[in-house]
Amino acid sequence: MTIKQLQKIEKMANESMKLARQAIKKNEQLQSFLSVIEYKKGIKNEYLSVDDIFRKIKA
Repeated sequence: MTIKQLQKIEKMANESMKLARQAIKKNEQLQSFLSVIEYKKGIKNEYLSVDDIFRKIKA
């Protein structure tokens, strides 16, 4: 591999890491938002994941 190819791969990896961090941040924001809504409704539940929350909402 050439240096240019390695730099391109490194750039892609950094971009992927940045997008993954953004996704995690959005996930945490969604969990917080939904928890606040449930708290205001008087529901006090603790969920392990966002998927659990969506299953509860759909039910």
